[in-house]
Amino acid sequence: METISIIVPVYKVEKYIRRSVESVLAQTWRDWELILVDDGSPDRCGALCDEYAEKDGRIRVIHQKNQGVSAARNAGIDAAEGEYIFCLDPDDYLPPEALETLQRRMEETGADLVVAGHSRVEADGRIHCDSDVWPELTETKDIQRAILRNRLPNFVWGRLYRRAVWEGIRMPAGQVMEDLYVCPSLYLRARSIVVDKAPLYFYSHENVQSIMAVDGQKYTRLRYGKFLAWQEHERLAARYFPDCEAECAEQALHAGVRAYALDAGVGLLTAEERETLFRYIENHRATKASAGIRCMRSLILRRSLLLPTAGALQRALVDHQQKRRQKKMQRKLMEKEQKKTAGGGNP
Repeated sequence: METISIIVPVYKVEKYIRRSVESVLAQTWRDWELILVDDGSPDRCGALCDEYAEKDGRIRVIHQKNQGVSAARNAGIDAAEGEYIFCLDPDDYLPPEALETLQRRMEETGADLVVAGHSRVEADGRIHCDSDVWPELTETKDIQRAILRNRLPNFVWGRLYRRAVWEGIRMPAGQVMEDLYVCPSLYLRARSIVVDKAPLYFYSHENVQSIMAVDGQKYTRLRYGKFLAWQEHERLAARYFPDCEAECAEQALHAGVRAYALDAGVGLLTAEERETLFRYIENHRATKASAGIRCMRSLILRRSLLLPTAGALQRALVDHQQKRRQKKMQRKLMEKEQKKTAGGGNP
């Protein structure tokens, strides 16, 4: 058997980390190493990781100062000794057959990368399959094109990689939307890719506080990260799939205009970041865009005094949408609790 290195960045997930680790311990594929990277978590996560390492020699723990999920994942990849790499988020978990199924698919096909489908676990307890709506893709070139266009989700987790795919590639430290940024490079490195839509990964959407933490100001940083990611997609498309370049540019422009407008009057972005956005928007005057983005692009290029007002309106809209979403999720959670109470406490 060949070792699968499972990389888990750990930060503020005390409620979920046991479930994640236990799902690895329950795998039918036994030749694995689990690298838990405690990214300076202020709760008991670090101690819990150490407890598991003491009980099972296949588990290693790296403790580091908080540097973000990308730096934590990079530290785990740098320390990995296995022939394969598998990324698992600390609040997610696996069915027992996940690693064995993925490894068997890789060896049967000779692929460098096997993409697993996933199910989403909602805060109200519902579990539903996300991957059943993915496009049917069998050719590696079609899969790479779908990743560039984000028609196949750009997640690093839930995929089995041959170690060579990650050589020279690391997550962008300190940047949000890091998966969207790095996935095209990984997929373009792979000589052969297989997509298995069967759900072999449980993606947690249960942390309501984390989901609701995105207000108008934090949304600005997310949009800037999305701009950088789509700019990277555009760069790679120009080299490998020129027919996708314009579409990627449209996405980058949309994210860039939104980030610039949201930041107006707030100043969350640095002067250098704002200048990067302005130059990109200026160089993409002719890029196709919606009426709203064209209007905002015009205000940006004219450095209009209306921009702070437009930014305030956009931030208020994001805050309003998040509050509506929060109420909806809280209502579902209440309904779940009511059903449990009516059923005598049974889930």
